[in-house]
Amino acid sequence: MVASFKDFLGNLFKIPTKSSTSEAIVSSGETELFLTNAVNAAAIISVIEMISSLCAVAELKTYKNGKEYKGFEWHNLNVRPNVNQSATEFWKEFFSNLLWNGEVLVVPYQNQKIIADGFTLTEYALRDNIFSGVYKGSFTFNRYFTASEVFYIKYSERPVRRVLEDILCVYSKLFNEASNKYIRSGGSKGVMEVEAAPSGDIDFEEKYSKSIDERMKKFNEAKNATLTLFQGMKYNPSATPANAKSSNEISDIKSLFDGAVTRAAQMFKFPPQLVLGEVSGIDDAVNLALTACIDPLLNSVSEEFSGKEFTPEEYIAGNFIAADTTNIKHIDIFSLAANIEKLITSAYMSVDEVREKSGIIPTGEPWAQIHFSTKNQEPITNFATPGGGEQNE
Repeated sequence: MVASFKDFLGNLFKIPTKSSTSEAIVSSGETELFLTNAVNAAAIISVIEMISSLCAVAELKTYKNGKEYKGFEWHNLNVRPNVNQSATEFWKEFFSNLLWNGEVLVVPYQNQKIIADGFTLTEYALRDNIFSGVYKGSFTFNRYFTASEVFYIKYSERPVRRVLEDILCVYSKLFNEASNKYIRSGGSKGVMEVEAAPSGDIDFEEKYSKSIDERMKKFNEAKNATLTLFQGMKYNPSATPANAKSSNEISDIKSLFDGAVTRAAQMFKFPPQLVLGEVSGIDDAVNLALTACIDPLLNSVSEEFSGKEFTPEEYIAGNFIAADTTNIKHIDIFSLAANIEKLITSAYMSVDEVREKSGIIPTGEPWAQIHFSTKNQEPITNFATPGGGEQNE
């Protein structure tokens, strides 16, 4: 049974506790498990959220007879896929499930598109696969679906999260050690001198140590406190202040977390610097993200939805769905002014086509649909003589 990404988020940070009438006590093993889950989740979620948000910005354009056409299907894909979600919410959930589970299922239902929270897939070699036990939230479909009736995309045979969990487990243990080192660096240590232990009391050392530890803990943790020492007792603080935290511990923790995020991003073929917020080389990083990660994901969506929404004959005739990623990377039209002029004067694009690609609403005017060409754009044959030489003007 495939579970959704939000189910994972809902169950992630549950720590076993004792009864509500007593203080919650978590064992060191449970604490380490919790920390491991936290590091794994933070790294994976950071990358998945970034990729999902970028993919959700793209527009799924619909074409009819080779020309862009905005009808019900365009509105369904880009504005309101179902009564409970906007298109941005829908596609973020869609890609989160796809990246987390390695697959995602969308069920068409009464002119709506519903992302399944869970399902069971039965695969066949020569006929449609079967999807059963499909549910969304508390609602379960009381029927099975064939592959022809639904939209199903598989990202990988083995969910990337399983590989990532194995890799990040090592980082979690290192992170735990760095955290413990940081915590220990804030403690206080010293030596308690006692003149003599009572004779005949074999449990004196154990009882005394326990008593002193409890008293010293309250003393060290309090902002203002007084420590009472009896005759024959002397407390000597450590010569080197143990509570002097250095930047090394904090740097170790940050570098380990950044390393975990980097490994997670690399598994999804996504530039780590975009997740870590590094601005150097950001243009190259965005281009790499589009080429290696975003475009393949959106292409799989275009192929699946085009293949299910249209027959082969309709697709060949120019009816299809295509993802436009120009919204993902903002364009500075002033820095591109010279290139825009060349696009128009070479008849490559019309004025409205350039406006649309630049993120500006097309005018819709008839003149803006015309393709222009400057006078010096002429066929090379106009400058060549039959004998192979050049003609004089």
